[in-house]
Amino acid sequence: KGGKLAIDAQNNIIVTGLLDGDATFEGNIEGDFQNSAQMFVAKYDANGNHIWHQFRNDANSSSSYGQPSVDVDAQGNIYVAGTLSGTTTFAGTTVTAAAANAFILAYDAAGTEKWYHMIDGDQSDEATAVAVSPIGQVALALNHHSGNLYIDDMAEEFNNGYAFDPQYAHAAVFAFDLNGEFKWFFDWGYSNGTSGSDATCNSLRCTDEGVWYMAGMMTGRYGGSRLPEEIRTLPAGKNSGV
Repeated sequence: KGGKLAIDAQNNIIVTGLLDGDATFEGNIEGDFQNSAQMFVAKYDANGNHIWHQFRNDANSSSSYGQPSVDVDAQGNIYVAGTLSGTTTFAGTTVTAAAANAFILAYDAAGTEKWYHMIDGDQSDEATAVAVSPIGQVALALNHHSGNLYIDDMAEEFNNGYAFDPQYAHAAVFAFDLNGEFKWFFDWGYSNGTSGSDATCNSLRCTDEGVWYMAGMMTGRYGGSRLPEEIRTLPAGKNSGV
């Protein structure tokens, strides 16, 4: 299955996607992906010539991945966002997600894994987008059903401060510098047990000045991260908005 693609400053093409069954790269059959979908990243030049590829190969575990997204920075480093269930290895570290967790994984231009972060929660949380800003940040967007989110095994809890019902989704954004240091967090959505609502994000972009835009869908009431005065309700009879 195809994921997303990105173009770097040299017009190389970076493609992401999911593998199920045997995979063929440049005539070579590699991997055995028949237990679950596995993420791959492949780089080609502007004429379509293969440069390198990397893939997870966790068919004997319970790993599975949501459709991955990808973006690149000015130096050709590559940032992939995806969703993990089970156990794999990121940048030399074994990680396990008991529930579906969003992650961001950085590669250098030659395809070597540099660093990662996993957004950990007790419910299903799916990565939806990744974007690089020209001022030196990379942001991961996710739709989460966990009330509290954590970065890796750090103690700090991230949430938007509202009562939360896990049957509804919130849209969150975690931003890091290009070396993987956490910079900021934003959460969008509002739900309680009686009149819940969804807020989801499916696209994330940044301007040259470092202004971020997110696009998605929302139903019912919604509000910004830790800003209860910004709670809004859609007009009567309207059940979705952008």
